[in-house]
Amino acid sequence: MSTDEELRAEARLRLAAQLKILTAQHPRRLEWYGGDALGNETHDLADFRFLYDPTGFLVRVGSEGDVNEALDKLFVVDDPPDPTSDPELMALDLVRFPLPKARKDGNEPRVLDALDLIDAELDIPDEIDQNNEEHMRKFVAQPDHWLHMCPVGGGRICPAVEPEVTQATAPYPPQDNPSFGAGVTVSVVDTGWHPPAALDQDTPWLAGVDGDRENYNGEVVRKYAGHGTFVAGVVKCFAPAADVRVEGFLTKTGAIRESKMVKQLGQALALHNPHIINLSAGSTTRKNRPLLSFERFFDKRLSPLDNACLLVAAAGNEGVVDDFWPASFDWALGVGSLDRDGEVSSFSNFGRSAEVYAVGHRIVNAFPTGRYTTREPPHPGQRRYFTTGLARWSGTSFSAPMVAGLVAAELGRRGDDDVMAAKDDVLAKTHDVPSPASVAGAAPIMVKALQVPQ
Repeated sequence: MSTDEELRAEARLRLAAQLKILTAQHPRRLEWYGGDALGNETHDLADFRFLYDPTGFLVRVGSEGDVNEALDKLFVVDDPPDPTSDPELMALDLVRFPLPKARKDGNEPRVLDALDLIDAELDIPDEIDQNNEEHMRKFVAQPDHWLHMCPVGGGRICPAVEPEVTQATAPYPPQDNPSFGAGVTVSVVDTGWHPPAALDQDTPWLAGVDGDRENYNGEVVRKYAGHGTFVAGVVKCFAPAADVRVEGFLTKTGAIRESKMVKQLGQALALHNPHIINLSAGSTTRKNRPLLSFERFFDKRLSPLDNACLLVAAAGNEGVVDDFWPASFDWALGVGSLDRDGEVSSFSNFGRSAEVYAVGHRIVNAFPTGRYTTREPPHPGQRRYFTTGLARWSGTSFSAPMVAGLVAAELGRRGDDDVMAAKDDVLAKTHDVPSPASVAGAAPIMVKALQVPQ
């Protein structure tokens, strides 16, 4: 058995491999921040906190002048950006503020230094309470974080356990009553859709699913491919009659800037009017603050729908109590992971990120056929051959669609559009988590998940 130090060393190797993949795909647009327990910036991978865009940051519309005046204390500033240059962001009362090209002291300009200056000059509290109106009014600037997939933890940002070959011939958990979820629309916001899965005799529960096609040559399964199809399959097992569409936003590297994500979420709402959005992605953030973009997305897009659309989000896989956004928002339903025996998974985040838990360990569902080459420790360069249309995977990424499917099934049973009432009905059927030391007093788990056969 590996020692704790060996496990920590392996996690750092996985994180290094993941960062190499991400930065290669997004050169000069992605950096990472590390901070120790005292809040000091470090360059130790063990202290990794979040990913962000180093070229600019998000500012609330109406605050451009105040932000520019604050930056002028240290930076050489131009005129503030024109919000009308990006109408979709402006509709959310946001503007992307470019990082000034120079500092007055001659040092290299950095986004995080600019934000520290804005905090100080505009008296923005370090800790932002999402339910405190005064805090939210002052909360006018934040990095443009990169959201990332979260199949399983240890590597912090991307799949630390890559998809595994399985001898199973049916999904786990199994398909439920074929009538569950009738009349309900679910958007799976993920890596995209593998169309052959809807026609494959090995994955009949995916019949009728549609979405943005993934790039796949029929032989080689690229990294991150198949994730959206797998998640859609989990939804369909719990709500077989639901109309499920996979929105292909997390392409290439399983990561996307929050400013782009909220714009595309708005487009998905306008085009498909879903009752439920499943998002198996998120991020920890600067100073543990809410994602500014999602706060505005809720206020401008979801809140006006009057309980007709619910965001279900994965709680993340760092095994920590730190907030993972957007799961930590009060208006979202954050989902943590259980092992098959009902214990909270060692990798699952807990606390405010996990309002509820469901099985997320060793899930079996649809996956493209082909050759997959692992790229991360502990088995870099290993070739895995997927031939049955199925794979086994673990993480809160797969707990979230389980709960999304349960809510869809309950909404179909109700026969109305009050998805928040359906969510409350589902949560009422939970009971308390067994209380290991790491999650004492945490949120409830899904009874449904515990009733799944071993």
